[in-house]
Amino acid sequence: MTTHARSQGIFALSVAALGVVFGDIGTSPIYAFQALFTEADGHPLPPDPQHIFGALSLVLWAVTFTVSIKYVGVLLRADNDGEGGELSLTALLTSVLSSARTRGLLGAVMVLGMCAAGLFYGDSLITPAISILSAVEGLEEASPALGPLVVPIALVLVLALFSIQRWGTGVVGRAFGPVMIVWFLVIATFGVLSIVKTPEIIGALSPHHALGFIVAEPLLAFFALGAVVLTVTGAEALYADMGHFGRGPIARAWFALVFPCLALNYLGQGALVLRERSASHPFYDLVPHNLQFPVVILATLATIIASQAVIAGAFSVSMQAQRLGLLPRLTHTYTSEHKGQVYVPGVNWLLCVGALVLILAFRSSQGLSSAYGIAVSGSFLLSTALLFLYLRYVRKWALWKVIVVAAFFASAELFLFAANAAKVFTGGWIPLVVSALCIATMHVWRFGADRLRERRRDLCGTWEEFVARTEKKQLQKLPGTVVYLHQDVHTPPLALLTQTRVNRAIHSRVVIAEVTTEPVPRVNAEDRIKVLDVPGVPDGVECVNVHFGFKEHLDVPKAMRLLASCPDASERWSNQRLKSTWFVTARANLVLAPATFLTLVAKKVFRVMFKNQARASDHFHLPVARSMGVETDLRF
Repeated sequence: MTTHARSQGIFALSVAALGVVFGDIGTSPIYAFQALFTEADGHPLPPDPQHIFGALSLVLWAVTFTVSIKYVGVLLRADNDGEGGELSLTALLTSVLSSARTRGLLGAVMVLGMCAAGLFYGDSLITPAISILSAVEGLEEASPALGPLVVPIALVLVLALFSIQRWGTGVVGRAFGPVMIVWFLVIATFGVLSIVKTPEIIGALSPHHALGFIVAEPLLAFFALGAVVLTVTGAEALYADMGHFGRGPIARAWFALVFPCLALNYLGQGALVLRERSASHPFYDLVPHNLQFPVVILATLATIIASQAVIAGAFSVSMQAQRLGLLPRLTHTYTSEHKGQVYVPGVNWLLCVGALVLILAFRSSQGLSSAYGIAVSGSFLLSTALLFLYLRYVRKWALWKVIVVAAFFASAELFLFAANAAKVFTGGWIPLVVSALCIATMHVWRFGADRLRERRRDLCGTWEEFVARTEKKQLQKLPGTVVYLHQDVHTPPLALLTQTRVNRAIHSRVVIAEVTTEPVPRVNAEDRIKVLDVPGVPDGVECVNVHFGFKEHLDVPKAMRLLASCPDASERWSNQRLKSTWFVTARANLVLAPATFLTLVAKKVFRVMFKNQARASDHFHLPVARSMGVETDLRF
């Protein structure tokens, strides 16, 4: 690829990233600065010069510290083969810690990962509701008579947003990217026009105003942090979406366009409030009255795009959780050749229903802002904890260096989290409840999957026992090749046991395929399939391990075609024969054994998830005409 072509590709990805990654943080100016002087957790700031400069300085340095330094400067470098997000980092840490003396940290890492995923889902639920509501509320600013239409319009827009997700983040990003370029240029222009009228506001760039505010009025500054956190919402989605576009395009778009435009708009809002202390909605008050309707339309488009960032991130997080064994098989489709661009319909429509309910319940962006900060600030703290472990055990930094870096970030984030914890009873409970439900779901799935794996192992027995039983039955040899998908090649599959018991026959060529999801996003072709030497396996049976990364298609038939070229494979595995191969999976009918009340509840929830997970044939991309499931009752 030529340098020019590569540059064009990076530019295209940067534009697409604007339409997916930066929508959330890019639309924060609509409601964040206003919240400081109208809400601030019940302690709104007086609109006098001291508080305007102090609050504005807090906002500008919060964005610089959290997004520019932590996420773009540091966390985007803490990737797992190009993939980002807390669960991607969790997967990388589990692979490192499992082979070290620090194995005891594995449980803590998984808990951190589950908590981070839970809070991200809470954020993904609230963002579409608050972003779209805040934009549509501009109609009321332009014409009070349109106030009753705000909620119905917001509901329609949310439904439309989730309906287009099946087209994929790449298509959506390319469509939305140019809109976001216009959005950032427009808000920067209005900001500059306001700054020109009150140029002294530029002094708020100095951090001494923020420090002076904190020292002079620590309690009021503490409550103000609950609104300041609204200016950095979307930073966590920026990290989760890194796999969609890559670090380079995201960093370029941030520093070249997004950050400067946000800073100019916040300065413009500060200048406006400095001139007009009674400004009720600083963002829309920057706009000349005859341009308010066009800006409302543009803001509405931008906030629809804002929701795209966390929705795309939720899809990525869901797939990562599935591959880590925290969720059941999910029905999903990859929407482009670019790695990481995936659509998960179940997650999409659950988020849609949740966002619609929140809009109907709160009916205003101000009401929802109380629910927003806890999810965001909690995610910040969890990402710092995972970053600490990453720098210590992956990058092998000295302990004192890691402590300095973690303390640098955590010191500010603890205050942000504490300020938002005060909002628990005014809406902050929503992301906490959503997070708790997600964590409980992941824990129940891990618990049930472990129990089921142990029960299957007990029922399957050993290969030696299988050979002893089948020799007595004198099984008939059937022509053809059959691949049994099995969780542990060191034991015979339940489907094979059932077939030999019922049909008293076995195929002349049998492959036992154990599919392993590695804690890396991608696996090289040469490492895709390995032939295993398993003791006790009868003649005609060959055991293989098929490796996939946690972000890959689990295309087992495609992987099996590589078997013919494996140096350890027997000559009978030719591509010609594999074209007529049948694939067999076991379908377990779960029968619950007596247990304590809580354990029985957990088993029942697991059974519901187990029955409703994606079909194995779809999950492993098995050919419909050449796949079958063998059902077996399983008491667990």
